[in-house]
Amino acid sequence: MEPAMGSGDDTWQPGRIGPFADDAAITLAEQTPLEVRFAARTPYDAISASARRCPDKAATLFLPNGLAGDTPESTTYAQLLDGLVRAANLFRSMGVGSTDVVAVLLPNVPEFHAVIWGATTAGVAFPINYLLEPAHIAQLIRTSGARVLVTVAPAFDAEIWNRAEAARRMVDTLDVVVAVRGSAPGAIDYAAALQTVLGESLTFLPEKEFDDVTVLVNTGGSTGHPKIACQTNRNLLFEAWVLGAIRERRQAECSICGGPLFHAAGLIITGLMPLFWGSTILMLSPYGYRAKGVIGDLWNIVVKYNVTHATLVPTILTVLAGLPFKPVPSTLKSIGCGAAPLPQPLHDKFLKLTGLPVSQGYGLTEAGCAVTTTQHSETPFGSIGRRLPYVQVRIVILDENGNELRDAADGEYGVIAVRGPNVFAGYVGERNGKATWLQGGWLNTGDLGYRDSDGFYWLIGRAKDIIVRSGHNIDPRVIEDALLRLDGIRDAAAVGMPDAYAGELPVAFVVADPIAALTADDILHKVGLSIPERAAIPKRIILTDGLPKTRVDKIDKGRLRATAARLAMVEALTSAGIGTDHYTIADEAGGGMRFVVRTTSAAHGDLGMRIKAALDPLGVPVTVV
Repeated sequence: MEPAMGSGDDTWQPGRIGPFADDAAITLAEQTPLEVRFAARTPYDAISASARRCPDKAATLFLPNGLAGDTPESTTYAQLLDGLVRAANLFRSMGVGSTDVVAVLLPNVPEFHAVIWGATTAGVAFPINYLLEPAHIAQLIRTSGARVLVTVAPAFDAEIWNRAEAARRMVDTLDVVVAVRGSAPGAIDYAAALQTVLGESLTFLPEKEFDDVTVLVNTGGSTGHPKIACQTNRNLLFEAWVLGAIRERRQAECSICGGPLFHAAGLIITGLMPLFWGSTILMLSPYGYRAKGVIGDLWNIVVKYNVTHATLVPTILTVLAGLPFKPVPSTLKSIGCGAAPLPQPLHDKFLKLTGLPVSQGYGLTEAGCAVTTTQHSETPFGSIGRRLPYVQVRIVILDENGNELRDAADGEYGVIAVRGPNVFAGYVGERNGKATWLQGGWLNTGDLGYRDSDGFYWLIGRAKDIIVRSGHNIDPRVIEDALLRLDGIRDAAAVGMPDAYAGELPVAFVVADPIAALTADDILHKVGLSIPERAAIPKRIILTDGLPKTRVDKIDKGRLRATAARLAMVEALTSAGIGTDHYTIADEAGGGMRFVVRTTSAAHGDLGMRIKAALDPLGVPVTVV
C-alpha cells in the first residue's frame, strides 16, 4: 500500500500508481481505498501541506509577457498560503458564507490562485471567462447568485474591467467588487484590503466537507444559456491526485500554464494538480498562449526553465511543429493534448522531434476534467485510453427517450456513462435533471463511443451538440437563435465541421423563405452582427430546402454533422488535387462519424495513400479502400 498523503504529513513524498497493463491492474490498485490515498479534504488542506513541505519553493513563476527574456515574478508556497488565508479571511469579512459564491473574472495572474482557493475556503468560487460579453457575464453572475466579484483594475486591463463594470450595472445582487492589480472606482483595492486581515491563520472555522460544492464552472458552451456545473472538494482533489500520481509528479517539477484557468481542465491540470504535488507552475502572461509571441518562444521557455510537463491543444502543436526546434532538455517528461482530437501525422511528428509521445484522454467538465487517459497504459493510437483508477465507465444503449436499455457489447457503439469520485454534483438549479443521470448515479455524458476487447475506449462522436473550436466551447443555440431572429429564415441548425487547424469550425444549415431572396453571404453578414462572440460566428452558411429530422421530429444533427464532415473531406481532397471523379464517400456500417472512401480510378497506384494523407489532418475516422 502506498503511504497516505495529505496536510498532516510533512515528510510525505509523492508516490506513483501504474502503469497498468490491463483493467485487472487498475482494479488491483483500487483495492486501496481512495480515502487512504491522500488526507487533504479541501484545496486549503492540500496547499497548506505543500507549503509545509516546501515553503521557500516557487509555487508560481509569472512571466509578464510570456517570453523567455522576461524577469519572472515568483510566489513561494509560503507566500501563496499567506495570500490564500488572507483572501479567505477577506471574503469572510465581506459576509461570504460557506455556500455563498465569489465570481472571479481574472486572467492568468499570480493572484488568481490565492483568490480562487481563498474563495473555496470561505465559500464557493466561480471562475468566469473574461472574454465573454457583459450581458453574458451578468447572466452567469445572476444565475450563480454571486455576492462578490473579483476582477482586474482598469490600469492593468481596461477591456476586462469595462466588461466587469458593464456586467455589474446589469446585476443587482452583487454586494462587493474587488479590483486586483490596482485601484478602480467603486471597487475595493485587493492588495490594500489584504493588509487589513490576518495571514497567519483563518479567522473562522472552515465548514467545508469533502463532498461539499466548492467550485462552479460554466459549461454547455462559453456562449449560450447558463449551464453551471457544481464541483465538489472530492472532485477537484481526486483529479489533482490521480493525474499527478499516474505522471509520477515530483516537487522539483515545473509545468506550463498557458490555457485559461476559468476552464475545468486549466483549473485542475495547470492549477490545483501541481499545487497539490508541490511543483512549480510557469504562468505564461495573463493571456497565456493568446499573448503575442508566446507560442513562437515556447521552446526557449521550455529549455530555460527546465519545464517537465506541457499541456497543449492541437492548434498550438501545429504551430510548434513548424518552428525551428531546439534540443529538448532531458527534464521534459510529457506533452499532453486535449480539447480536440489529435491527428496521427501531428502526433508522429512530435514524437520524432521530441522523443515523447503526446498523451491524450477524454474528459468533460461534469466529470472533473478527465475520465480516461493514454498516459498510464500503452495505447493504440486513436483510442482515448483506459479508464482512470477509481473511475467507472460503461457504454450503454439508450432508447430515443434517453432510457437505458442495456450495456453495449465490446465493439458496439453506445453512450459513454461515468460514475466515480470525479463526477460532479449536478448543475446550478438542476441537480437531478433526467437528461444528466442514468439509474444508479451514472452520468450520461451524451458522448458516443465503444470499448474494445482489450479494455481501451474509443470516442466516436459527440451526441451533445457543443462545437469545440480550438478548445473554445460554443453553444450552437447562440448561432441558431441569432439566425432565427432574422427576417426570412424558416429554420436553422448549427454544427461543427471538422478542420485540420481548429478541430471544428461552426457552420450553419439554413432554410430560407424563397420570397426573401437571401444569399448565404447576406445571411452570414447579418448574423455576424448579432452574435456577441467572434468564435461563435459561423464560418459558412449552407442553404438547404429542409433540415433532416428524427422519427420524433427533432432536427437530426448527427446527419448534419456527417454532411459537414463530407464537405470538409471533399474540400481537403480537392485541395490535394484529387477530384470527385476519383472516389466516393459512404458511411461506415454501424453509423457514427465514420466513413469509407472508395477509389474509383486505377490510374494512380498511390491514390489511396494520397487520399489518406489528405484526410488524416481532419481527425475524421476514415477507411480508404
